Amino acid sequence: MGTLNEFQAQAVVDGILEGYKNYLDERRQKKEELRVSAGYAFTKGNHIDDTIAKKLQGLIEENTLAKAGESWEYLQFTFSENGDTCLFIVKNVHRLNRTFQSSHKQSRYLVDLATINNSWIEELRTKQVKMDGITIQLQFFDFEEKENLEKLISRGAISKFYIVTYETDQVTKKVTKIELVAPDAQTRELHLIQNLTPYLATSRIVIEDEEYSVISNEGEFVGTDDYGYTAPAEEETGN
Repeated sequence: MGTLNEFQAQAVVDGILEGYKNYLDERRQKKEELRVSAGYAFTKGNHIDDTIAKKLQGLIEENTLAKAGESWEYLQFTFSENGDTCLFIVKNVHRLNRTFQSSHKQSRYLVDLATINNSWIEELRTKQVKMDGITIQLQFFDFEEKENLEKLISRGAISKFYIVTYETDQVTKKVTKIELVAPDAQTRELHLIQNLTPYLATSRIVIEDEEYSVISNEGEFVGTDDYGYTAPAEEETGN
């Protein structure tokens, strides 16, 4: 089972925290500079992906820029462990708590990514408990990316697809949990592969309480352009 080594794991956690910190700083700056700045709420994922890429430099094989739809860009990270070539993306866990939809042929990019796991995940189902309360809408809509993915799958270039999920407290806005999970294309469940939460305690990245104040009183946002998801109003915006 491919998992992150301790250096990679710490780099991912540090990247999430530092990217989040950078995002909070940008939100503060834009609130001071602009009369209208709520649109910057949708940039958190960009900050986090970018910082993780910098932290992982020299620790993993590569990171690749990919597109979901016409305007949303994100990073795919690739690492090797025990003969497995593993691909992962980073997502806020609240963005994965969705109802599965597959009505559009070109809206199945993440479904296809998850099928990478079909050859081994059935055995995992019998050994592990799914993440409670998580149903994922495995939905993307970029046809060119789908074709590129099919080539990778057919060549066997990627053996496992993971998602690094992070969870923030709805009141304090602090990151409370980070996990490496495997999406199951057949059951739409997320299976825990590696708990990265302990690395929060060993991170040197500090976000002071006052830094969260810029978003502490915000209502939740509704997004429509994040990986093809339509976000319910009660859920959090961004990656």
